[in-house]
Amino acid sequence: MSSVSCIKPRLTPLEVVYFQALLPRFPLSTNDLHYYRNKVKGYEGECYFDNLLLQNFLTQGYLVPDLNFEQNNTSCQIDTLLISQQKIYLFEVKNFEGEHYIKGDSWCLRASNKTITNPVHQMQRAETLLRQLLKPLRLDISIESYVVFVNPAFTLYHAPFDLPVIFPTQLNRFLKTLSHQTSALYNSHRKLAEFLLDNHVDDPESRRKVKYDYEDLKKGAVCSKCNSFDVKIGIYKTLCTRCGLIEENDENLLKAIKAFTLLVPEKRVTINNINEWCNSAHSAKTIRRVLKNNYKLVKQGKYSYYV
Repeated sequence: MSSVSCIKPRLTPLEVVYFQALLPRFPLSTNDLHYYRNKVKGYEGECYFDNLLLQNFLTQGYLVPDLNFEQNNTSCQIDTLLISQQKIYLFEVKNFEGEHYIKGDSWCLRASNKTITNPVHQMQRAETLLRQLLKPLRLDISIESYVVFVNPAFTLYHAPFDLPVIFPTQLNRFLKTLSHQTSALYNSHRKLAEFLLDNHVDDPESRRKVKYDYEDLKKGAVCSKCNSFDVKIGIYKTLCTRCGLIEENDENLLKAIKAFTLLVPEKRVTINNINEWCNSAHSAKTIRRVLKNNYKLVKQGKYSYYV
């Protein structure tokens, strides 16, 4: 049984949540759809590696997923950190698939010869910024960094032997070696974890947005599972006639309101606006109750709204 403590949850990236809300309501371009799918794929790879660490690291450690911080006016995002007794392990997790090759200092796709961002450089940049962030703490702990490839369909040609990467075929052996190391955590490790949490920034501003007008967005109630508009709103339940999902009306409506605030933040959350957003699928009574229970009313007479 794992002794690793995950000190913060790995939340679905806001970019992914944004595109998930937009997908049923607006036709995405090929580039935007490709971008969204890559983001989902990357997130799935990170979750997969989290689970591997939690299941296989059998001694004490602190797992810090998705750490975002600023150092010297520079944003830094680290996929996964593992704090053990003697080391901080920094992991740049990649869910790449297909054949890739290294040419000089460049990484390329074999099928198209297209150059991609060098993940080792990403990892090294993150390590440099992390060292700067931790310097005032004067810690007697080393940092060891790796790029981890989790997809078994990934191949890399011309890789040097000393490249700080872990390939899919090496994952089990690496995790076994990691778990056999003695690791006991002390108060200093807890303070380190708390320091990282204190410096974590929940919502980096560099999110990709799609250009559209409010009028271009399809209105209505959407199934939370398959994104279909083929839903029937009953007295208490919402039924999707396409995939069969049954969910509470309040749950379905709350997700619609959250999509509204993400996709049209310039519009205020009012009963009339949410009614229009859902194309009158939910009753005004239900909308009023859900807003009252989950949002705060800002009273401005007939211009009152919820936040």
